This record gives sequence, structure tokens and C-alpha cells, in this order.
Amino acid sequence: MSALFSPSKLTGAVTVPPSKSVAHRAVLCAALADGESTIRNLAMSDDIAATLSAVGAFGAGVSGTGGVRTIRGTRGFESAVADCAESGSTLRFCIPVASALTDGECRFVGRGRLGARPLDEYEKIWRSRKLAWRNDSVGGALDLTVGGRLTGGEFEMRGDVSSQFFSGILFALPLVGGTLKATTPLASRAYVDMTIAAMRAFGVEVKERDGVFSASGAYAPCDFTVEGDWSQAAFFAVANFIGSSVEICGLDGDSLQGDRAIAPMLEKLRGEGELVFDGEQCPDIMPVFALACALRAGRRTRLVGLKRLRIKESDRLDATYAMLTSLGAEVSRGGDELTIDGRERLRGGKVSSCGDHRMAMTAAIAALACDGEVEVDDVGCMSKSYPDFLQQYTRLGGRVK
Repeated sequence: MSALFSPSKLTGAVTVPPSKSVAHRAVLCAALADGESTIRNLAMSDDIAATLSAVGAFGAGVSGTGGVRTIRGTRGFESAVADCAESGSTLRFCIPVASALTDGECRFVGRGRLGARPLDEYEKIWRSRKLAWRNDSVGGALDLTVGGRLTGGEFEMRGDVSSQFFSGILFALPLVGGTLKATTPLASRAYVDMTIAAMRAFGVEVKERDGVFSASGAYAPCDFTVEGDWSQAAFFAVANFIGSSVEICGLDGDSLQGDRAIAPMLEKLRGEGELVFDGEQCPDIMPVFALACALRAGRRTRLVGLKRLRIKESDRLDATYAMLTSLGAEVSRGGDELTIDGRERLRGGKVSSCGDHRMAMTAAIAALACDGEVEVDDVGCMSKSYPDFLQQYTRLGGRVK
């Protein structure tokens, strides 16, 4: 579905949706607990629906409506097919969990670019342990089958690829035993801390010493409430930076979410002179933050550490550069960096979301500061993480058709 956004200003209050990152983790922990857990304040985005479906395929019982789900923990399964849709978190969290629960096979399927997203860190571990690993993915369509039970021991993994790999093994440690060692510094460390916090809420204690992680205890039922999502709040925070007046509700100021960095980053962006920001620890907010930089009139901003933007739902580094330049921003790129010379306004134009929810929402926010309309080829992808975004955007005064 395409959409045409007209220049406007957002005014009013908005309650951001629950954190998708926290929700994924809570659902996984609940599915591994011996008994029934209640997860409250769930937003049924496409990604969360994929994780609920996956744990159901693994034998967990899932019931409930609206924003509340009751999850009865699984006792294992013989074989399963898990549809991960386009959710990288679902896939990377569930591969180790599935292999810890069965001696049989689990097939993972998905669409979009999911089949093209890296899985090398897991493949090395599975093959070194003589476990089945067959990747029949074609293009972006995922078709991966793993087989054999994952056992404990010493796991080693690079920490600078994606925190999702690291979290996936952490989820499995209480089931298989052993330790997990990061062989390089952890990228997006905040996401690993969120995993540890969720495991702790469900009865598992994770300890770290000199980069080696261990887990003790068993998953236990929990009544868990998902906090608000800072990555989604970032869109309205940037809207405020470029002239809107939105009260953003439902956030925890002490959250472990790495994307909480959007608040101090935007505050720093108000300063004078050339500024440099490193996006390695908060890649999801960098496209919309780059928009804020493009509207920092008369001042230059450099964004570095953007390598991980390339392995998201789209190549977000290329997509961000293409979108901003199409709208008249002054942007240059080199390697995994962007240099942005800010302007007062952008000009509008036709842009592509690249089928990526975060790029589509960035385009909607960009239209607020454009002199002309912004046409976006696909906004249906917003449902992946924020199904109500357009409804809230128009309620606040955004103009879209």
C-alpha cells in the first residue's frame, strides 16, 4: 500500500506501543517455564505474532486475546515447522531453543529478506557439534532445517555480529548447561542485558566473568508486563526535534533498552559545531536520527559505526542515504559512515521504504519538515512492528492519504 504524506505538524499525546524487543524475550522465557505465565501489554505486531506462533509449534500453549496472553511452557516436541515471517529476532532466538528441546528436526521458514540475513555464527557451532544444518533458502525466502539435540559445554561466539545470536544461546543455556564466551566485544550490549533481565524475571540467574556467561536455575512462571518501546518513541522524539509538539507517554526512563539513547542523542544534536555519533549500540534508531541530522540547519554531523544497518529488513544504510538524498538532504557516504550537512527544510519527493517498517515510518516523519509532499511506495510494512502508527500519526495532525 502506497501513501502520500503532506507537510504538517504533530500535536498532542501518544502512548508508544510495548517494546517488541522485551516482548520477544518474555514470550520465549514463558514458553520454557514449567507452568503458566501471563504476558501483559503485548502489541500484536507481525514480529510478535511470529514468536508466539513459533513457541506454539514447539509445544507451548498460547491463549488469550487483546494485549494479554497466557503461555503454558513446553515439555519438548518431536518435530516442528516454525514460521518466522520476517522476524530476525524470532529466528535467531528460536534456533538454539528448538535444538535444546528436541532430538528431531525443526524447519524454519520465512519471507522478505529473512533468508538472506546472516546465520554463520550458528552454522559453525551446529556443524562443529555434528548437528544437522540444511539451509535451502533461496533469495530472501527462508528455508532452514536443523536437527539433533543441542548439548552443553563451552560455546564461543563473536560478539560483534549481532546480539541476537548471543541472546539465542543464552536462552538455551539453562536447558543444556555450559558457558558462553564472547570472543570479541559485544555489539548492542544493551540487548544482551535485556535478555539477562528477562531470564532473571523468569527465575534464571545469568552471571558474567571476564566475558564468559553462565546460567543457573530453571525457568519459572511469571506475571510479566511489557514496558514501552523506546525505538518506536524515537520517531515522535525526532518529530519534536524538527518542530512538532508531542507528549510521549508509556516509557520507562530507567529502561535497559539501548534505544533509550535517542533522548541524549537529540539533546546533544542541539549543540554547535560538527558532531560525531556512533550507531553500533543502537542501529535501529539511526535512520530516523539521520533525518534529525539532515534538519540540523547549518551544521555538520557524522554518523559512524553503521555496519549493522546493512543486515536488517533492508540495507538500511543504503536506504537511509537514498531516502534523504531523494528529499534534498545533503548527505555523503564512505564505507559504513554518513556525513550530513543540515538544512532548514527538505523538498519532498518520491521515496521507497524498501519494504522496511522503520524506513516507512522515517519517511512519514520526514514529510513533517518538507516543502512538498512525500510519496512512499509501501507503508503496509509498518505492521511488522507498529500496526497503529498511521492511525496515531493522523490523530496527532499528520496528513496522509
